[in-house]
Amino acid sequence: ADTALGAEPGSLLPRLLLAYVALIEGDWNGLRAQVERGRAVDAANVELLALHAVALARTGEVAAAQRQVDGIAAGHLRYHLVHRVGHPMELAVAALVAAGLRIPEAAPDLGPLVHPPHHGH
Repeated sequence: ADTALGAEPGSLLPRLLLAYVALIEGDWNGLRAQVERGRAVDAANVELLALHAVALARTGEVAAAQRQVDGIAAGHLRYHLVHRVGHPMELAVAALVAAGLRIPEAAPDLGPLVHPPHHGH
């Protein structure tokens, strides 16, 4: 990811990868830093929004984190909570729950781009 940043400093993917590394390592300040850099590229990215909520919760801003979660499509979060297909978003949603945040009730829904059964990520 660091190499990719040198080649494509405006790319979102290296920031997402580094954010997930920070998440896995429990580096909450590092997670927050990578999320902030990623949001400069794409502020509406759902993975970044979820990871931002994790970082907020883990650095003591639980109310702000819950507001962040409440602003994400609940069906999308629920989809990744119940459909374990190996997508990194599953880590983000599990981290939200582990941080004590409430995922709003909703029918699981991947969103408008792709729908099961053809969803294979």
